[in-house]
Amino acid sequence: MSFTPLPIALAFVLAQDAQKPPPGPSAGSPPPAAPSPLNASTSAKGAWRTLDRVEMIVNDDMVTARRIQRMLETLRMKQTVAPEDELRVLQQAKVERVRNLIAVQSGEDMGLDPKIVKHEVDERINSLIRQHEGVAATAEFLQSIDFDSTEAREEIQSTIYRDVWDKFITGEAPMPGSRLSRDRFVRPGLMQLYYQVGVEHPETLGQIGGKPQEVVLQQIIIDPRKHNGDAPARDQLKLIRQRIRDGEDMTDLCEKYSEWKTKGGVTDPLPEIRLVAVYPELAEFLKTAKPGDLSDVIPYESTKHDRYWRIVKLVDRIPAVVPNFHTAEVQQKVADSIQQEFEDLRRAIAITLMFRGSYVWPEEYATKR
Repeated sequence: MSFTPLPIALAFVLAQDAQKPPPGPSAGSPPPAAPSPLNASTSAKGAWRTLDRVEMIVNDDMVTARRIQRMLETLRMKQTVAPEDELRVLQQAKVERVRNLIAVQSGEDMGLDPKIVKHEVDERINSLIRQHEGVAATAEFLQSIDFDSTEAREEIQSTIYRDVWDKFITGEAPMPGSRLSRDRFVRPGLMQLYYQVGVEHPETLGQIGGKPQEVVLQQIIIDPRKHNGDAPARDQLKLIRQRIRDGEDMTDLCEKYSEWKTKGGVTDPLPEIRLVAVYPELAEFLKTAKPGDLSDVIPYESTKHDRYWRIVKLVDRIPAVVPNFHTAEVQQKVADSIQQEFEDLRRAIAITLMFRGSYVWPEEYATKR
């Protein structure tokens, strides 16, 4: 598990809000009376309403429904989330939020000088105001993502505490006032072993500075929902396939019939080993295909789990690139990959141990590692 910085940009309005007087009654006017629950039903202005509700509790911190909704909106901005996947993605985000809170709380317990933290928060705010060319623009951005100044400062402060904890756990930096306690040196023997494993498993070649074998495909995809079912869609593709074999240009036919027309249906280079693992029918075709060969009509399931039918032509096969271990660049890549795995393992162990001493509600989020 890796920790990416929370949106520090959330802090900017602080400078602007600091210049505003707190809201209150005009001079000489009496303070407003608190609404009484006894007459709440009879007074429209004094009626009680739910402003927010608690969705999760992590030790002393609460996560509200508004915060969960904001998490979902952030996910939607970062990636396309199909309606049927929304609940699953949101559950994963909740689990990650619990982990982040535990990391933040651990950072808060590490004895950081509050003055240093405040100074760092102010520095990041000023930097972001400069980035957005003024307080007004940063305030407008903050409002667009539904953050107020208090929440912005809290987010920045949480990021600082979490980063301190993360650097301590991974050995990148010591606890305040102490020495480094993690051995980050990657032994040469381990680097050679890691390299050899990468060569023997093509799917991991990228981790040692290489590249697995790739294929470039051209495909025509048909949606059975637009052709009155699977059988008519397959029949249509069979006719198109025969026309291609008779000499018609596949790019022209793609433009006319395919659901996916980008670049005439030609893909970017794709790792063959991943395609083989995900699409069995395509794997069967690629097993013996040579550039220029055309597949039969085969099924295709999109990332949104929609079912289509397609024909595929193998345009090119790009051989794997196996790097030379004796170059400094490859050795650095291998060392960095090993270091990343060590860091992920140390984070996972630390989070697991902290879960044991934490109160998390609902309990299901404390059992997901």
